[in-house]
Amino acid sequence: MKKLSTFTVLFLAIVTFSQTYNISLNLKKGETYHTLNDIKMNMLQKVMGQEIPMKMNMMLGLSFNVLDSQKDVCNLEAKYSYLGTNVSMMGQDYMMASDADLSIPPNKLMAAMVNVPFTMKVKSNGDVLEVVGYEKVLEAMKNALPDSPSAKEFEKSYSKEQISQNFKSTFFAIPPKPVKIGETWNAVFVSKNNDIDISNNMTCKLEAVEGDVYKISYVGDLIAKEGTSMEREGMKMNVKKMDGKMSGTLQLDKKSSWVKNSDNSGSLNMEIDADINGTKMPMESKIDMAYKTTNEPAPKK
Repeated sequence: MKKLSTFTVLFLAIVTFSQTYNISLNLKKGETYHTLNDIKMNMLQKVMGQEIPMKMNMMLGLSFNVLDSQKDVCNLEAKYSYLGTNVSMMGQDYMMASDADLSIPPNKLMAAMVNVPFTMKVKSNGDVLEVVGYEKVLEAMKNALPDSPSAKEFEKSYSKEQISQNFKSTFFAIPPKPVKIGETWNAVFVSKNNDIDISNNMTCKLEAVEGDVYKISYVGDLIAKEGTSMEREGMKMNVKKMDGKMSGTLQLDKKSSWVKNSDNSGSLNMEIDADINGTKMPMESKIDMAYKTTNEPAPKK
């Protein structure tokens, strides 16, 4: 076989880098897609001269069956496939999972939420237009442990708004228009942390198109609006400052633009004034995060 000439190689390289790619969700009716989010956080909280370290690992699995797929909008039947949280704090470990011992209340709550269907209407850029029937998930949770304070806390953590945010945060880097390799674009979306809206301002770049994968990188800032507040168990917390950084890579399937793999890391710094029955208490927190998403249905044992 003859070797390719230098001119041919150069020509192929020029064609590759000048080609434009239209990256958008293209989901097939009747197919089922999965996401598994693995979120690890190392937190250090400073209160009245004391440092309190905490580690948390949350896993969230979802399945999405495509009920209908049009040009720009898909109707999906969504279900939780797995829920799990591990917390280590002050020498104590707390482990909860939807597939663990159901005699433990948090496990029972998580198990009740699994496989309860609701529908989502999503745009080809990852925006969630509507979530319908999610109250069935909350009802299943409440029926598992009626009048439980834990159910009320779970309702905040696994709300309809959180589901919309979770989906958008997976696909936020989909470009608003066709792009070439090496081209950059901006992506801005809002996420929540402890009821605080955080603006994510990212710069994204199409790094490569290899085989059946689009490879996208992103880097940017996390900023919360100062003066906002949140309440937890009777304690009001006023945000003086909350900002951070995030960067990562995203691999999307070339045919569907569904996530194959996503890795990102970031940090968040918070300065808060806590108000406990009129007593003011300044608090500082630093959170280091690692967030991984794959197209797995559930964690491998």
